[in-house]
Amino acid sequence: MLNWHATRVSRRGQKYYVVLTVPKEARAAVGGTQLRMSTGTSDLKEAEKKRCDLELQMRQQILRKVQENRLSARDSAFQTAVRELGLSDVSYLFPYCQKIGNVAPQTM
Repeated sequence: MLNWHATRVSRRGQKYYVVLTVPKEARAAVGGTQLRMSTGTSDLKEAEKKRCDLELQMRQQILRKVQENRLSARDSAFQTAVRELGLSDVSYLFPYCQKIGNVAPQTM
C-alpha cells in the first residue's frame, strides 16, 4: 500500500503547477521524488480548481508505473517464473494493454 502525500499548488514563473511528492515505495518505479503538472494558468483560484483533477492524473500515472515495474523488475514473481521456466528467449504474441494493465490475450 502506498503512503500518499497531499498535493500543493506552486508557482514557477508566470504559471501555477500542482506538485505531488511520490510515495517512497514508488520512487524507484517513477524515477524521482516529485511529479509536477502545469495548471496552464497564472490565476491561483483557477489553479486550485484544477488541483484535484491533476492530482488524480498524477496518482494514476504513479500506479501505472508501479504496476509496470512489478512485471519488469528482475526480482518480481513474473520475471522469476520466466527465468525458472526457461522462457527468457520466448517471444510473446500477446501485446501489453494499458487499459487493463496486463497482457491482452487474443484468440487464434
